[in-house]
Amino acid sequence: MAVSDYTIHDIRETIADEAMSHIRACDIGGVRNDALVIRTFPGSGKTTSVMKAIDKAGYTWIYLAPFHDIIKDNLLYSSQREYDFIHLKGKDQPGMCLSPEYKEYAKQGLSITPFCESRCPYKDTDCPYYEIKREIETFPQCWAGVHAHIPTYLQSYLYDNEYENRKMFNHFDAVIIDEFPFGVLYDQVIVSKRDIDNVRDVLEEMSEDTREKDFMRGFLDICF
Repeated sequence: MAVSDYTIHDIRETIADEAMSHIRACDIGGVRNDALVIRTFPGSGKTTSVMKAIDKAGYTWIYLAPFHDIIKDNLLYSSQREYDFIHLKGKDQPGMCLSPEYKEYAKQGLSITPFCESRCPYKDTDCPYYEIKREIETFPQCWAGVHAHIPTYLQSYLYDNEYENRKMFNHFDAVIIDEFPFGVLYDQVIVSKRDIDNVRDVLEEMSEDTREKDFMRGFLDICF
């Protein structure tokens, strides 16, 4: 069959078959940290094809999308399949924070986690966000989150939690990351000339000359 003869149905079946073959190969070989990258044109049905096939097979999965609205479109309101999963919403999502003060901070894009962990009176009782976390940490079950969970909560969830004396990581068949999560893999820091000058002043106050000091001098000279 020539490439031009492929229909969108054929392409979606191929995508699903590749994903399923990969998961089965990992399960048989015992290599559970392998990855499969699927890259096709927009509208080819990568997400819907893979999620439908994996869920239909009865696998336990974690789905991570760029935004919460995408989770709603692809899973919650899917016309392809009725998914049984838990949506780990962000603290800034409607109905997730009971504190008017912290809720306002979250809406401004500020992290309220330090406040939640140390001061929130609802954390261990009625907080919807922590209730969801406690639920998915009780036993392995399908859940969906966003890319922002990858460098933070996902790591602790898979490797710090245990179920039946095994790391939670060992109870999942697949972690599906929808779109490349480049934005959460690095931090952008703005350094001003004043910051550079302050570091340079500290270096000059150091009485001992070292290789590290010389390196930092050279680095700062390059910056400004």
